[in-house]
Amino acid sequence: TAPSHDNIYLSANDTTKGTYMTDFASKTLYTFDKDSIGSTTCYGGCAKTWPPYTSGAVAQGALPTGITVITRADGSTQFAWNGMPLYYYSKDTAPNQLLGDGFGGIWHIIKM
Repeated sequence: TAPSHDNIYLSANDTTKGTYMTDFASKTLYTFDKDSIGSTTCYGGCAKTWPPYTSGAVAQGALPTGITVITRADGSTQFAWNGMPLYYYSKDTAPNQLLGDGFGGIWHIIKM
């Protein structure tokens, strides 16, 4: 079956940061300023700290508007938002944590 909005992303609200994107389990998703549309630069140690959002990233069926699937250098697939690859932050251990937002000035939540 085709992926649906509910199993690719949801939105959550924070009183100071506003509405932002999470995965289907309410884990916050991030983008990385060093990436470019359709391409990731986060591998190795970076990908350990910032795991790519790959769960179920297949290019089959209709995806929600703004969601695409990119292919990483190792051949695995990763979800992207408006072409920018999506990641988790390894220190976000509970739903709706935002510990990675603004990290190093180059990691950001996706404002909805």
